[in-house]
Amino acid sequence: MWAADTNLLVRYYTQDDARQTQRALAWLQTHAPCFVPITVVQELYWVLENSYEMSSKQVLTVLQHLSSSPAFALESPAAVQQALQVATQGPEFADALHWALSQACEGMATFDDRRFARKAAKLGLKPAVVLPA
Repeated sequence: MWAADTNLLVRYYTQDDARQTQRALAWLQTHAPCFVPITVVQELYWVLENSYEMSSKQVLTVLQHLSSSPAFALESPAAVQQALQVATQGPEFADALHWALSQACEGMATFDDRRFARKAAKLGLKPAVVLPA
């Protein structure tokens, strides 16, 4: 199995460069399913939101496709699905992914009160997200 880097997925989803998009599509047709590391999922979110100025909702739609497509084998697919579900309810995807990957922990400490800890508490996320005392 081959792995895909963020820039290949950016071409696939944005189709912003005709030549590279065609190359990405051809490569994926002959190498699917390809492995997508969790770091690539996170970077894809940031690139699409920041460099391509997609709304969070648009990027979550892309990531939902990525996680459900048979062309891609995500690292930690259950965590990505959990993060997508939580992110649609308020917390940012990055925070939701950090939380989803921390399921075996007692809790998660953060100084991000308004955007993460309060939203996590409101949603009743377990493990709990707390502010350090």
